[in-house]
Amino acid sequence: KNWKNQLSKKGFYSAVSKALSAHKGDSLQKGLSAFRVAPDKSSRSYLRVYDDERAQILKKSRIRTTLGRKYALSNNFSIKTTDKSVVLEGKGFGHGVGLCQFGAFEMAKRGYTYKEILKRYFPAFVLEKIY
Repeated sequence: KNWKNQLSKKGFYSAVSKALSAHKGDSLQKGLSAFRVAPDKSSRSYLRVYDDERAQILKKSRIRTTLGRKYALSNNFSIKTTDKSVVLEGKGFGHGVGLCQFGAFEMAKRGYTYKEILKRYFPAFVLEKIY
């Protein structure tokens, strides 16, 4: 399921600074006017932010933990910024890195085999007998 949430740029700045402090022992220091977010894609697991010219890389899961599920319903999201707000758009309600139990169950009800279901969620892996 797709979702979209908006929060103030100040609130997002605060969440990023808090996440940097908690997970990297660092923080944003130049203030809101020097804060920028690099162009983002939902397929990326990290976000690049700038504190003036100093780049910081932060996992989206860390931002999600700081913001809470009210704004970031999963780790599969992208971020767009305006002058005053930040929009998070995403899919799903999980962590975005594995098999969705609800999706797999629905595929099974529709007649997909376990091999087809695993191929959908883990396309790069090969299932083979090892004994």
